[in-house]
Amino acid sequence: MIRDPKIAGEVSDLMLNITTELNQSLFKVQDCCPKDEFIAYRRIVGKVMGEIFFFLDPLFREHPELKPKDWD
Repeated sequence: MIRDPKIAGEVSDLMLNITTELNQSLFKVQDCCPKDEFIAYRRIVGKVMGEIFFFLDPLFREHPELKPKDWD
């Protein structure tokens, strides 16, 4: 994993920002698209976010100071 605490922090911030953006995109699609399109989009976004969380979990174990308070 990423050993350098500075780089780990920067990557963590970027990944958490990406998940925020993805979450916001869900609301946009939900408001503007038919239900079946939203469900398909939500499934894909869920997979992407899951992969990001699988990456962040070991990063936070190596750098617990980076772990958000509400992570668990």
